[in-house]
Amino acid sequence: ELLHVRCVVCVCSIHSAGGGIATAAMDAIRRIVSEIIFMCRSRGVQVSDTLGAFMARAIVLENAELFPLDKELNESDVQELIRLATERLLDRDSPSLETVKMQVAFDSARVLETEAFARSRADKDASEGVLVGEICAARLRPPDDVEALTNLYRKIFNFLVVRAGIAPGSNRAAEREIAAALESVFPRIGLKAFTGLSGDDKAAQLVELANIVLGIRLFNRHIGKGGVAMSDRPGEAANMAYGLLAQVGKELAAAHTLCEQYSGVIAHKYRGGAARPVRLQEELTNRRQYVALLTQTDEGLKQAAEHIDQLTHMLLQEMEAVQDLVGARTSVPKEQVYPRFDTLAKLWLSFDEEIVLLEARKATLAALHQFRDSYTPTLSPADVVASHAAARVGASDDRALPEDSVATARAVAAGGGAATEAPPEPVMVLTGAELQSAQMELDGFCPVTIAERDGLLLPASRSYLARHRDRVYGFVDEASLEAFVASPDAYVRAVLAMAKKAPELIHMLRLQEFFPAASIAEIMRQHAQAVAGGGSLLAPIRMTQDGAAQTVDHPEEASRPGGSLKDPSYEWNEWALRRRALQLANLRNKKTTSSQTDASALRREQETQVYLLKEGSTMTSVSTGTSVPVSKNYIAGLRGGPEARVEVVNMTFDLDTVIGKYR
Repeated sequence: ELLHVRCVVCVCSIHSAGGGIATAAMDAIRRIVSEIIFMCRSRGVQVSDTLGAFMARAIVLENAELFPLDKELNESDVQELIRLATERLLDRDSPSLETVKMQVAFDSARVLETEAFARSRADKDASEGVLVGEICAARLRPPDDVEALTNLYRKIFNFLVVRAGIAPGSNRAAEREIAAALESVFPRIGLKAFTGLSGDDKAAQLVELANIVLGIRLFNRHIGKGGVAMSDRPGEAANMAYGLLAQVGKELAAAHTLCEQYSGVIAHKYRGGAARPVRLQEELTNRRQYVALLTQTDEGLKQAAEHIDQLTHMLLQEMEAVQDLVGARTSVPKEQVYPRFDTLAKLWLSFDEEIVLLEARKATLAALHQFRDSYTPTLSPADVVASHAAARVGASDDRALPEDSVATARAVAAGGGAATEAPPEPVMVLTGAELQSAQMELDGFCPVTIAERDGLLLPASRSYLARHRDRVYGFVDEASLEAFVASPDAYVRAVLAMAKKAPELIHMLRLQEFFPAASIAEIMRQHAQAVAGGGSLLAPIRMTQDGAAQTVDHPEEASRPGGSLKDPSYEWNEWALRRRALQLANLRNKKTTSSQTDASALRREQETQVYLLKEGSTMTSVSTGTSVPVSKNYIAGLRGGPEARVEVVNMTFDLDTVIGKYR
């Protein structure tokens, strides 16, 4: 945190003196980065904003005596900072500078990978969005408008053609295939119901329709009866992934061999008592960074290839399931086959996304290849042969490097000395299964060789691991482990001091938490915010939070002997007063009640007698009824002489009429 504050204060000069100083500092920061970039470009060297800001921060970390914490930047300091950063960026044939450029270029390329995928998806949505909007906005007036229905159906067809990646009118055979699939899935008679849906439902129906049509075409392609203008996307993705893997694997093998040669030559020079091979160590750091970034790319490509294999297997399984479902039948229930077609289409479209990502990773690999031979190597074949000959003879002890008491004392002194470690933190040497499962700090490099040999990066052995302050460190040999156990904090501080001198080690050893101001990822994030909101590349993001402090209400009266004038019932919080008032007002609706229980102290025994209920019955209703009068018609005069008259006689009987004792 101290290093972060030093960078912020020295470079930004933002203090709490007022907004005017902050505004002036922000202008100075923008001018520093702009001047650095301008000076480099005027001499024919292209420098990005991220690289310029990183180098300015690195200069501040490296030259703490020129930019102390308690000193505010004046005009001469600003010019000195610009001069030092420009000279560092204009350095010719510098492995250290090329390492920093490699780190910035790789991180920038990884950001572009995400942007390329998002841009591809946005372009696809834009090409389809116009047609989807026109289809969703279509309305029928009147409902039986045949011309409007025909235009709507044509727009749906054009949407399917565009979604299939075919320019309208460029491939008639593919268009006929899409039209046949569309007619079988969504006939024209369903247009009226489609126009009655909401806009969101229409869009969802269009996507589902496109997937089903694509699934039908994929199945026809599988059985050899269709699939016009459909390339082998799974094969293309697999060939691209495994081709890149083979290329990266070959480069990794060559880079590992070169790093071993550098390590052998450097160790041979140390054993021979020669001067410190500073240039060779810088070249070794550059090659190790190249190997680390290649390894990171290789891991991403392996994951992509594995994912492509899984998608291919799932696609073949789904295709076989559809073939078993359809078989030789002429018709299949759509509830069974349409979900299968939809799944086929989604799996197929996943290959398009994988190809876009592989293309972006190919561009990242191309950006990394720019630093494959970006400096003139000083490793001579004669030194390599001499180091191999010395390795065959064998060293007299098991040390990776010869003992150097002066280097050890200098490293401990650079870390503050063993006597300053207070309180001492115990170091636990790992054994057994922990040796294989532990995650090493410093990206697996030995901290002792870094501190004693001016940043020499030698990979640690898993046979020598130690845990200190919940961090696991690895060492090249037992002697390095013993030296670290004797003074762990001094070596850790010495590594941080070495990272300030060689800023490429910050990213290489994953020390961003100790140097947050020099984190490339943080600088790139701030650059994105600066472009969007006018921020600064050198100014870290300010984070604020609410705070409160409690003081004595009347300090003078409270300090007098004999008491205080402070009101103990005083309440300053208005919401607390409102809450208390509501509680008091709520008492008006309350009443006090009491009850006795078995555990009550005033409980007494009681008995109660009751009369048993008598058995009885009660009739509460009377059944009554009424009868409707009955009307009968009789024909009179059917019998008798010819003179008898025939007539109809109507007789009405009232059933409720009582005659005697009968009704």
